[in-house]
Amino acid sequence: MKKQLIIAVIFILSLAGYAQVSSAKGIKYVYAGRVGKTFAFHKEVHTIFTAPGYMSTIVLPEKALKVFLGNASAFRARVYGKEVIIKPVIKKYGEQSDLVILTKNLSFAYRIISGTPENADFLVYVKSPWTGTYVKNAFDRILKIKEQKLYARYKAKFIKLANLSREVKKDKRFALKLLLKVNKEKLNQTQTGDNGHFKITLTSISRADGYDYIFYKVVNNTNRGYLFVNVNVTNNNKLMPVEKANLMGKTVKPLSIKTGMIVFKAVNRQYNNISADFIFSVNRRLKKYGFNIGGYYSEGGN
Repeated sequence: MKKQLIIAVIFILSLAGYAQVSSAKGIKYVYAGRVGKTFAFHKEVHTIFTAPGYMSTIVLPEKALKVFLGNASAFRARVYGKEVIIKPVIKKYGEQSDLVILTKNLSFAYRIISGTPENADFLVYVKSPWTGTYVKNAFDRILKIKEQKLYARYKAKFIKLANLSREVKKDKRFALKLLLKVNKEKLNQTQTGDNGHFKITLTSISRADGYDYIFYKVVNNTNRGYLFVNVNVTNNNKLMPVEKANLMGKTVKPLSIKTGMIVFKAVNRQYNNISADFIFSVNRRLKKYGFNIGGYYSEGGN
């Protein structure tokens, strides 16, 4: 009786030791993708290491239906529900084969290599692709496929709409230029600096689409850059909010000519006393160039 009890204890301890070794070293988590349109197939082919005289068990997320081995003379594979057991039949290191496992919804591809027991994968768990990031990736993939199908179906309409949009923008630009030309009033006012080598000329003022436009030209014949810092437009000493000044924040380089425009909201059909002050920075010193445009009336006002 004592002898039987001792044998039973030794057997249980040996099983526990084997379980510890297997769980500590033999388990490898392998991911797979789905065959079909819902999930794209996982592109990576995983490698499973086996050893002569040992079995490696692959635990699948669902029941295996078929198993295919490329090198059937060197390996054997058996299916037991969700588990696939593979075993080298030749006691030779370095033997290789491909392994394909098919389930109802999944397909798995592996590379099998026969090696030493120390490097063998005795237990391989295949994680289900319908969890975590795989679901998100699959959803994104489905969405992208649907977008591609819709684009292919309506591609001609998309192109037509894009061309129409470009034509509308082109027509708007043409209409804006035409209105500015019709409502243009010449100014030709000039302010100079640096002994006449730096000039600002207000060429014209106009109105279109509810905005007033002041056009100007800057001529820099000096060897220094002029930074356009700010511009203030007033009517009867009341500040007009400037919507756009395309050269503001830019430097007029030496020996260069720049043209620009100032855009501000047209609040009146008629202005009594418009003034514009241009502020430039040169050698870290601010310089102001003031213009008194005077009265302005436009039929294109609001």
